[in-house]
Amino acid sequence: MINISYGGMALMIQRSLNKVDKRLLDHGLKVAFIMDAMLREMPMGMGFDKDSVLLISMLHDIGAYRTDEIDRLVGFETDNVWEHSIYGYLFLRELSPAGDLARIVLYHHMDYKDFGDKRGDVEKCAQFLHVADRADILVTYSERWNSTELENYFKSRRGANFSPEAVEAFLKAEKAGSVIERIKAGIEVGDVFKKSGYLDNQSIKYLETLIYSIDFRSRHTVIHTVAAMHISRLIAELYGMDENEAENVYYGTMLHDIGKIGIPADILEKPGRLTDEEMEIMKTHVAMTEEILDGCAGQEIVNIASRHHEKLGGNGYHKGLCAGELSKCERIAAVSDVISALCGVRSYKAAFPKEKVFEVLSEMCGKGLLDKDIVEIALNNFDYITDEAGKYSKPVIDAYEKINGEYAELLKKFSRASR
Repeated sequence: MINISYGGMALMIQRSLNKVDKRLLDHGLKVAFIMDAMLREMPMGMGFDKDSVLLISMLHDIGAYRTDEIDRLVGFETDNVWEHSIYGYLFLRELSPAGDLARIVLYHHMDYKDFGDKRGDVEKCAQFLHVADRADILVTYSERWNSTELENYFKSRRGANFSPEAVEAFLKAEKAGSVIERIKAGIEVGDVFKKSGYLDNQSIKYLETLIYSIDFRSRHTVIHTVAAMHISRLIAELYGMDENEAENVYYGTMLHDIGKIGIPADILEKPGRLTDEEMEIMKTHVAMTEEILDGCAGQEIVNIASRHHEKLGGNGYHKGLCAGELSKCERIAAVSDVISALCGVRSYKAAFPKEKVFEVLSEMCGKGLLDKDIVEIALNNFDYITDEAGKYSKPVIDAYEKINGEYAELLKKFSRASR
């Protein structure tokens, strides 16, 4: 079982998305807190896992990272709320374990009267999210909103904009726990998500969702990550590592580029050689990776993730570690990162042919940059490793194509319906 707690994963999500824009993630965390309080007062008896509902609530505006709505959304009044709602829904449906539960995000701005007779568990939960979302918007962006003002606001719109059940749940939560004062004071991950208990197989898929969210910044990055983490696992197995070590390599490599979420997209996607200044900015992603993961995962996983650009001769970054300070797991992650980068398409290059990959890896070994034994295993099993990694990467690529294909169609449908 991976040495990452459920609360640790939630903290990773908070830290990483804050690197993009702190305002939206703070909003998401407060909305999740309000949802938790509402569900405590009026449990809906849903067939849903509550922690999944809270994670989705925290990520309900994740579509804004893709649709360039952040500056408009932090004012929390947009001309078309469907853009981020639709993309967030598609993203969570295709690249998280949310499945049908992702429709909560799709409908989280829909008025109660517009649901008609379609009011199942997902729709009810979406209406709860609608109230929680609006409550934080009003309280955070205007000092005038107190408990009495909010009560009058929601009651006056009950049955039209907001469901009577959701309004009742919020008012009960406010009376029981002073929700408004709590969110004004600020909400931390630990206020919503427990820090105990390790991730199970289902929860791990939300960790993968965090990695996929990097694609809101760069499509090439997420494809690189998916390939690299499977390459590292295969090399670890071929090297003879036990299951625990192989898992650490896999998850460490999965998280190795999480810091790139804080790198400007124009640098990640620059079609050409980076300037010296841009390269220095790019290098900061490993320090950000370490910062995001610190205290959230076992130290070995943190080290594997944050040391993939260290070189055996001590001339890597960000700490300039030497061979004696780098474990075999960390060395495997470094080799896997290079192989995935060379074999993948990037904004600045096409995929290298096999012969060129061999040439580059051999040259790096000759310079004492990479572990010779690990590179030898990779080259001797190159076709098997890259073929298998390709099989694992294909579903992710297919999911993105499906998302992009449906986005425009759904946007047209819902925008037309809301006129």
